[in-house]
Amino acid sequence: MDIARTEMIILTEDIEKMKDFYADKLGLEVTRYDGHVAAFANGISMHPRNERHTKAADTPNNVDLALWVGDMDAAAKELKDRGVSFTTEPFDEGPIFLGMITDPEGNDVLLLQRK
Repeated sequence: MDIARTEMIILTEDIEKMKDFYADKLGLEVTRYDGHVAAFANGISMHPRNERHTKAADTPNNVDLALWVGDMDAAAKELKDRGVSFTTEPFDEGPIFLGMITDPEGNDVLLLQRK
């Protein structure tokens, strides 16, 4: 599987407050902020908890791992050939393709491909 980069996703109740903390307090460079996603140059991004990102605030695993791949179809086939089941089959999510698997500890691992 061709992994282009990795990304840590932090699920949050208040993305504005979290973005401000990471940018203003920790000095991380914001590369994207649209009110829904905050992304930083170092590979950390933040998403609000919602119907797509449903982990409850008291769930211990509030961090998702995102693996950016060059070819979603090839990566999905390779993983399925290895016996990995998708919790969310790859689908078109606007500017990206997105699929999700879950690791043995219950952490979500997102597969993402830019269009």
